[in-house]
Amino acid sequence: MRKPLRTGYTTGACAAAAAKGAALMLARQEPVNEVTILLPADVSATFALHGQAFAPDAAACYVIKDAGDDPDVTNGAEVHARVTVAPPPLMGGGRGEGEAARGNSDGDSSAPPTPALPHEGGGNYICVESSGTAYESQQ
Repeated sequence: MRKPLRTGYTTGACAAAAAKGAALMLARQEPVNEVTILLPADVSATFALHGQAFAPDAAACYVIKDAGDDPDVTNGAEVHARVTVAPPPLMGGGRGEGEAARGNSDGDSSAPPTPALPHEGGGNYICVESSGTAYESQQ
């Protein structure tokens, strides 16, 4: 009888866990040893964090990828994440912005540049460094 394969985690799941760990360390200003994330299959997975480092304006850590019994070349890779405190991005109030709400007939918005806040309360944003840039409100 065959032994069932041991499951592992995708690189994306490892990156999400590392980013969550770094964001928690930045917000709490204390080391975090492990994090739990919800996977698309609606099951949670807990990841150990390594290389934890934090300061008032940045935090970083990594997860060691476990590919399970899948012969994945990324098995054992360090998946790093670094988060920094950044000011909220500004919305420029340029042509087309605010026209419907303000009824501008000339196509120019009179709205001044304002922070793009996702909810009341504002605050700083956390910038997660990756191949792109993602902003998430700090709570």
